[in-house]
Amino acid sequence: KAHAASEDVEVDLSIVLDDIKPGATAPPPPAAKAQPAAAEPADLDSVFGNLREQASKRAGGEDAEKEYKRGLALRAKGDIDGCISALENASRSPKLRFSTSWLIARLYRDRDKMPQALEWLERAAQAPAPNVDDGHQLLYELAEGLEQVGETARALAVLLELQADAGAYRDIEARIGRLSKVQA
Repeated sequence: KAHAASEDVEVDLSIVLDDIKPGATAPPPPAAKAQPAAAEPADLDSVFGNLREQASKRAGGEDAEKEYKRGLALRAKGDIDGCISALENASRSPKLRFSTSWLIARLYRDRDKMPQALEWLERAAQAPAPNVDDGHQLLYELAEGLEQVGETARALAVLLELQADAGAYRDIEARIGRLSKVQA
């Protein structure tokens, strides 16, 4: 019992300590006044380090947007290999990961390369969907692809997840029934 009580106290103390932190930052300035020369360079270095980091993140996002647009332009010209390469680069950006991964998956599916299509559908499924409908459609396509390559157990699991989230969506009840019989 004493151990459990100390755990409760620890949890409560951590909450209290988080509240105290702003007050705890007040005592270091007097220490900083005692050694201004040593504290200022570290502060300036961290400020400039943060600025460089933020600038590189912005540049990375801009580069990803450019790669995404380049990929779409290459697709329009019929250069699917170039399109996929550009979209793969763009997919490194968390902001674009869902849409680029899903598009790459569809391009591979259209070329009858289901293993690659499934890999990219799974990557897209790990990223947050821009809206609920796209998330549901992606899971449906993933289940469809898994069923197509004979991975019925995984397809069934994805469909059950989709049903739990979307309810009666398209023909998933019939698919779940069919895949359940295959599993039995």
